Amino acid sequence: MRVSIHSRPQNLALKGEDGACGRLSIPPKEPRALARVGSIVLLISVSVLFFCSGCFLAEKIKSKDPYLWDFGKVKQAAVLKHTFQLKNTGKDTLIINNVRPSCGCTGTLVSSREIPPGGSSEIEVTFNTKGYSGEAKQYVYVHTDSPITPIIRLTVKAKIIKEGWR
Repeated sequence: MRVSIHSRPQNLALKGEDGACGRLSIPPKEPRALARVGSIVLLISVSVLFFCSGCFLAEKIKSKDPYLWDFGKVKQAAVLKHTFQLKNTGKDTLIINNVRPSCGCTGTLVSSREIPPGGSSEIEVTFNTKGYSGEAKQYVYVHTDSPITPIIRLTVKAKIIKEGWR
């Protein structure tokens, strides 16, 4: 049996091989109303997902400290390096007067001591874990000419594992 379908916006006409005809009538506003409802439900679902995921992401970003670096688990006597970015968001040139590590096991290297407005400087921190075990934190104090934050504390931390321990 073959069926041919002839359609107009609101009516469907069906005609079979045997000549029998049939009509299916759809009220004109129903398909559009269903499409609108479907669009509204989709829009609400996407909006809820977008705003909820934004809330969770914002919370994670707020808790992230740009002046803290965690190396995680490392072997004892490893030499660890991390580079911090220090950005000048002020209107005047920022001067780094002094960079002082809290311990002799920690070294620093500053890419630029004068940071223009909108510019940045890199501070590489090296931590030698020889003689340490367990949780360890080392600090680097960056002294600037900023009246708002004259001292910035950079922190590196690691969980140092002795050889043979897990």
